[in-house]
Amino acid sequence: MTAPQHTASRRQFLAFSAGTALAAAGCSAPPSTSASAKASASTGRALTKIGLDYPFTQLPLYSTLVKLSTARAKAHGISLLTTSDNASADTQASNLSTWVARKVPAIVSFPMVFEATESIAKQAMDAGLIWVTYGGSLQHQSADIQFSFRKGGSLLGEAAGSGPPNS
Repeated sequence: MTAPQHTASRRQFLAFSAGTALAAAGCSAPPSTSASAKASASTGRALTKIGLDYPFTQLPLYSTLVKLSTARAKAHGISLLTTSDNASADTQASNLSTWVARKVPAIVSFPMVFEATESIAKQAMDAGLIWVTYGGSLQHQSADIQFSFRKGGSLLGEAAGSGPPNS
């Protein structure tokens, strides 16, 4: 019996998600283009730093997400900051507020509590920072990255129902 072949692995999914999040935050220049020469759309300044806030640091996928995001950012000459929220909404709010106060040019956040994160996103936008909401949508944001759970569930069900792909 052979293991079923999947069209996309978890690693590929995370790479796509990380790449999408960073691209939405302004890290989408081709690798041959110097990121330091690329101006941020909202400020006109070169984007040199992106903050990636994923609060569930205890999950096994966290280290892979950070590894892939760091590689993507590095390919564009951008440094990646990460939070260590340890699944605490209060810690997340504190970390994000610190980034806004320090004027981290672009922030990608997966909010634990959308209502609490909304005011922080507004502060970021008011300060001229790029705010990308990961896994949902806020009123105050530059962009968002959402997932269709219905579509994902349908695709998973179809794949499971069709059996192993023909080789």
